Amino acid sequence: MHHEIGQAAGLVLDLLTRHGECSALKIRSDLRMTQTALYLALGWLSREGKVDIVARDRTYWVVAKP
Repeated sequence: MHHEIGQAAGLVLDLLTRHGECSALKIRSDLRMTQTALYLALGWLSREGKVDIVARDRTYWVVAKP
């Protein structure tokens, strides 16, 4: 399971690097991943200090830290 979460986290970070700030819905849609996989990946990236997550407009917005 660690491997799959790590792979999902890598995909999310790549997307954020290319597009900047994205909503969780856009990330999930663009990467075609399940909600569970997305939030596990975001938790992983947040724990590593690689993203900021902000609740706004009834959803979560995510941005990669420099």
